Amino acid sequence: MNRRLATLIIFMLGMAFSSSVQALELNETGKVDIHGFITQGYLFSDDNNFMADTEGNGSTQFNEIGINFSSDVSERLRMGVQFIARDLGKMGNQAVTIDWAVADYSFYDWLNLRAGKIKFPHGLYNTARDVDMLRTFIFLPQSVYTEGWRDSLNAGSGAGFYGYVPVGIVGSLTYIAFGGNAGMKDDGGEARLLEDQVPKELQLNVLAMDTKRTWGSQLILDSAFSIDGLKLLGGYWGHEFTADCSVINGTGSPLFDATNTLVGSKMDTETRVFDIKIRSTTAALEYSWGNLIFATEYMQNNYRLKLPLSTRVLPSGMINKDFDALAYYGSLTYRFTDWFELGAYYSEYFANKDDKDGAESVAEGTVKAGQEHVKWLKDSCVALRFDLTPNWILKLETHYVDGAALMYSDDGNIAADGVTTTYERYWMLYGAKLSYSF
Repeated sequence: MNRRLATLIIFMLGMAFSSSVQALELNETGKVDIHGFITQGYLFSDDNNFMADTEGNGSTQFNEIGINFSSDVSERLRMGVQFIARDLGKMGNQAVTIDWAVADYSFYDWLNLRAGKIKFPHGLYNTARDVDMLRTFIFLPQSVYTEGWRDSLNAGSGAGFYGYVPVGIVGSLTYIAFGGNAGMKDDGGEARLLEDQVPKELQLNVLAMDTKRTWGSQLILDSAFSIDGLKLLGGYWGHEFTADCSVINGTGSPLFDATNTLVGSKMDTETRVFDIKIRSTTAALEYSWGNLIFATEYMQNNYRLKLPLSTRVLPSGMINKDFDALAYYGSLTYRFTDWFELGAYYSEYFANKDDKDGAESVAEGTVKAGQEHVKWLKDSCVALRFDLTPNWILKLETHYVDGAALMYSDDGNIAADGVTTTYERYWMLYGAKLSYSF
């Protein structure tokens, strides 16, 4: 455990057991509210490694620690910041980062300005994704809320407007608009997924990520058409970024062993720039009736990928892809008592809506025969939530999965030859998560 993380944990524990944790006086104009959370999880899969070394003995590399400070600096200005450290396999590794930091100024109910590192408007639940207490599930449906893209979809640095507009019997309309930059890590989930987008024989390695621009927008209608509990959402967002990559150039150098004996050749590499553009459209519905909540979301992402290569590697000299990924899910949750809640969802994701069965990818040689299921992910989930105390919750979750899209080869899913990626089509994932928040 690094020193910064240890300091954060000690500070959080001190605040958690402080009687004045909810409001520390800042000055005569306001107060500082301090909240935080600590979670520890366990993941086990009978086949395939999911985000960590989960197959076989399972993995405890699944935790989050966060603390946030917020204050109404004036009647119109609110400011806040949240620090977080998380670990999920190779992602996070408990590095302390700024999760979000925002200044929020209210002109009118219908016009508010935010600036800083702002929660990204994506789907029904992305802005509250860090707050484990607000949901039943350990993992939100991966089709729409994939863990691998959490860093770039969590928040972006920039500015945006939002507001609330009553529209009579139609309901209450909320609009959100954001523009800025969502930073991506060189070894993050987005970079690792890019490395899996081309055949392993190209030995693609992402060296640096550079986000050009990010934007997002949403329209949310609450109490839609005068139906209490009905929420409708439409969203549109985009990412544009490049990745400097090392990739083979089609030539080789002699390879000698320790006795200076020629044993083969080593492929030479060169640096190329991978250019990526993403456009995402989302439609969603949530309906709350008493203790029952039903939700469904539909998302379609258009990807444009361009990677120049040596003509010695590919005659055309370019990998040029333009395709649409398709995702949707339906979920139900019901709270039976103050301490017990049950949830279930069914989720589907297709990496290319025009190649749902993977046959086209096999024909063009980008997917090996028998591994067509890497082009889809169909997930049936059942979750149990136990509110042990007002501050402690325990979640148990089971997934029956058909397919292996949105997973990573370097999580231990590469065969012994170091090149072939192999996944089982049908597999189970089990999770447990204990959370404390204050």
